[in-house]
Amino acid sequence: MLYKYEQGTGRIGALQFLLRIKNQEVAFSLPVHWRRFQRVLEFQQVRRWEEEDYVYRVAWRNIRDWVMAQLALYETEIVDMPQVFLPLATDAKGQTLYEHVQANPQFLLGPGPEED
Repeated sequence: MLYKYEQGTGRIGALQFLLRIKNQEVAFSLPVHWRRFQRVLEFQQVRRWEEEDYVYRVAWRNIRDWVMAQLALYETEIVDMPQVFLPLATDAKGQTLYEHVQANPQFLLGPGPEED
């Protein structure tokens, strides 16, 4: 597990980790976009939305809760580990699969099977 720090803030911007998938190490990056989260809190008129430290902690707590929920699904064999984290897989440049799809809409799988 590695921490990727935001430039100039000293805050962790993402957790980076490896998972072994079919005998190959695959890199993943789990970002916390806490400033986006802060805008949501402002819009929702949450009392402490201006307190950056508070917003940062709550954003990470939300990430932790999401990860714990995904691990519970994995532990009960509802999903496979790669299935849960696949959008967060990164390429050699550090771009996640999700970011790649966002930037390249032609990468999408298409409309699916045609009906008769």
